[in-house]
Amino acid sequence: MGQDALSAERIARTLNAANCRILKGGIIQLDDVGGALAFKKRLNKHGEWVDTLEHSHDDEIAVDFALMQKVFDVDFSCVYHKQEAFNRLFKNMSVS
Repeated sequence: MGQDALSAERIARTLNAANCRILKGGIIQLDDVGGALAFKKRLNKHGEWVDTLEHSHDDEIAVDFALMQKVFDVDFSCVYHKQEAFNRLFKNMSVS
């Protein structure tokens, strides 16, 4: 994921928060994803972004999900997809 790297734990937490149903005809319905407060980030003395203890108004899971969609060039938010397309998304994901 390059500079936008997420830990395996954050990816798993984000995917576990997704509301997903398989409908007739192999259609995947992915509803809204979210549910965790995010923390504001700041640059430390080494120029690295680090979390602070100050809460952000962003939803960390929703932000991570949007980032994963951007990095893997897919859009699965609040839409219906054939199960084959959904499976291709997960096949293309790999955790280093």
